[in-house]
Amino acid sequence: MFLGRPFLVLSLTSLAWAGCHAGEPTRDRPRAPDQEEQVEAPPKRWLPFERLGELRLVGSVDSAHPAGDYFGAIRVNREAEAYGNKRRDPLPPGARVVEALSAEVAGAAQLYYVMEKQPAGYFPEGGDWAYLVIGKEGEIQVEGKLTLCARCHAEAPREHLFESFRSLPPP
Repeated sequence: MFLGRPFLVLSLTSLAWAGCHAGEPTRDRPRAPDQEEQVEAPPKRWLPFERLGELRLVGSVDSAHPAGDYFGAIRVNREAEAYGNKRRDPLPPGARVVEALSAEVAGAAQLYYVMEKQPAGYFPEGGDWAYLVIGKEGEIQVEGKLTLCARCHAEAPREHLFESFRSLPPP
């Protein structure tokens, strides 16, 4: 049974519309001038990563972080020099505490957990810390007001910081 010209026009229009809107452009189909090729951006680098060796090594821990069975080497910047001292003032904005996680005590780090103190009001429920997870090549995996980190660090004895670690002798 022939349904007539209106049905034929509707069918062809539907097919044409579907063809124009089906998926990503291919080499066979020209790209519209306003369509740009999607290129995956490289991971964002954590800029202080290249200077980690300049941070003071203050101790090591059997890490309590849920990333696995790791040892952690704790490093601090100048603003966090008082970290680990029992009688100290609160750490100022700019203080940075880094835990480098490795499978062996003196092994290469596989992951870094970083806390960077921000000005008051940044993230009160997180102790005004920005939390970062940094990959072994310095790529930022996640950063900011991380509630999972803040929830655990809220249990710390002071300033959202756990300061129980084995002190290392000076190098």
